[in-house]
Amino acid sequence: MKQCMIIVLALSACVGLCNAAITVVQDYESYATTLELLNAHSVTDNLTITLNTATVHSGTKAMKYAYNNGASPYYAIARYNVPGAVWQSYGANWNDYSKLSVWYYVEKNGGSEHLKIQLVNAWGTTLYNQDIGVVPAGLGWQEAVIDLHAHLTPAQLEHVGRIDLIMSAGNYGQGVVYFDDITLIPEPATLVLLGAGGLLLRRRRK
Repeated sequence: MKQCMIIVLALSACVGLCNAAITVVQDYESYATTLELLNAHSVTDNLTITLNTATVHSGTKAMKYAYNNGASPYYAIARYNVPGAVWQSYGANWNDYSKLSVWYYVEKNGGSEHLKIQLVNAWGTTLYNQDIGVVPAGLGWQEAVIDLHAHLTPAQLEHVGRIDLIMSAGNYGQGVVYFDDITLIPEPATLVLLGAGGLLLRRRRK
């Protein structure tokens, strides 16, 4: 019975650890105006991004991403330098995380464009490009998850510089997508072992 109680307590502690260890990369809550949002991003000429408060995944703000791939350069990109990275000097170290989570909502996809999430290092070299594919409108909020260690080496994960949100490879149509809650997620199994190990160690010392 005592062992069961220890396991339950360990799992409860792990839930707290897991929640605490999730790191927000971008949730758009810190921006007061669209101008502040624009200052933190670089976008292609055929893309307009705005701060939105009507369609959000959580909190009170999200990014509205309105693209026209019928205009040059015929693909749309919003580029965001990740916290902890200094361009042309060093990137953020993501080795302690297992997954990158990006929430998105497709309001319109007139040209059957593909949603892509691209990771770039601090010197502009593409590390990984995940093609989510054609996302039909009207599905509500969806989560894209990148398994970091399955696609990038530890050396690459040590210098992540930028996240690119891309709509391309379709029929040069127009559309609207909302993005919210871009987060880094640690490996849950590791936190379970840490939480359980700590509680068992305390038990043995008593």
